[in-house]
Amino acid sequence: MWLATWLLVCLPSIAQTSPNLVLTSIEFEGNKKTKEDYLQKLLLCKEGDALNPKNLQKDLLRLRSLNAFANVQHQLDTLENGAANLTFVCEEVQTLLPIIGLGFLPGNEWFKIGALDVNTLGWGIESSFFYQFNRRHSFNFNLKVPNIGGSSWGINTNLLWWESEEPLYFEEAESRYFYRNRSALLTVSYDINNWHQIELGGSLFEEQYKKLNEMDFGPSGLDVFKQLIKLNYHFQKLDYFYHYRSGWANTASFQIVFSKLGYVPEETEPFEIFTNDLRYYKRIGKMGNFASRLVFGISANNRSPFAAFVVDGHQNIRGVGNRIARATAIASLNLEYRHTFKENKTWALQGVVFTDEAVWREPGQMWGKTLDGENEAYRMYVGGGIRFIHQKIFGAIVRLDFGLNIRDAGENGFVLGLGQYF
Repeated sequence: MWLATWLLVCLPSIAQTSPNLVLTSIEFEGNKKTKEDYLQKLLLCKEGDALNPKNLQKDLLRLRSLNAFANVQHQLDTLENGAANLTFVCEEVQTLLPIIGLGFLPGNEWFKIGALDVNTLGWGIESSFFYQFNRRHSFNFNLKVPNIGGSSWGINTNLLWWESEEPLYFEEAESRYFYRNRSALLTVSYDINNWHQIELGGSLFEEQYKKLNEMDFGPSGLDVFKQLIKLNYHFQKLDYFYHYRSGWANTASFQIVFSKLGYVPEETEPFEIFTNDLRYYKRIGKMGNFASRLVFGISANNRSPFAAFVVDGHQNIRGVGNRIARATAIASLNLEYRHTFKENKTWALQGVVFTDEAVWREPGQMWGKTLDGENEAYRMYVGGGIRFIHQKIFGAIVRLDFGLNIRDAGENGFVLGLGQYF
């Protein structure tokens, strides 16, 4: 009896301390476009090393986080003399996509055309270009190389020429302006490890405002040249399985903006902007997914119509409308439950219920006044939506949401977009 008890206690520890398997080969299956040399350089597991289960799990999470794959599993084939072959089985998705948009609202006809590839040349390079015409001409080019030559260093560059009509909010009234933004951005990133990344860079841009109706309140125009320096910290430990996610992600960003000319004297001085975006996802059963996002942003509290943050139905509160307010500080919370009603290897249909709320500080105001019950600088919307998902194409999610104000059901609206809201 004592011998049996001793074996039950000791055998697990003996198994744990037994010699590890040695990886004689590491291979990939299913990566038709993605280069194996690129994938090998991302791995912690290496040929000739002893198998480390923790590193294997980290490698699986790393590969699943790539835009190129919908899912990644592994196979381990043991051989004689403690050797093993490791194979990562990848389900690759289509990553070269068209960018097409159309709008036919009276007085606001527009179209957009371009292309996006989040796995250019099979090396995880993100590249995109689009042209937009809305009675004016806009274009954008972006190139992001997250791991140069498979290293921990990356680079991101962006060129933008943007023209649109924008509302500016003064104490006396709202006025609409023609807006032009010409900018060039360059950042360099470094991966500390699989989960942590820092990014440093800067941008040069010129902003021009011209009042559309000279009878409206406000200055007739403004031309300001700005320089921006930014430092970002990214943390991401997410596990992807097709359109499901679980885990944590956080992005903290600090920016300093130098202006050569401004509408109010304070804007000629450097001002700082800080934002933090925290996200949490959790799988609920086989078909459910809880998602949450908490965003906080703060900047210099200048009494100016050119405040750094906006309240917008496409950014923080679904159903609230387009750019209903500008703010020098904002805190927003988005909660979602996503449930997949039907899915197969190609398509999925998902329903969503959500709450979106935000409180913000209007330019020149204090937080105390913002939180006053009579102040309008707070909204909470509830609603629901639907998602049509193509699981073989990166980001191919068509989203339609309807949100309404819990204080005034007459304030409501639809939001149509691509991809999950967050």
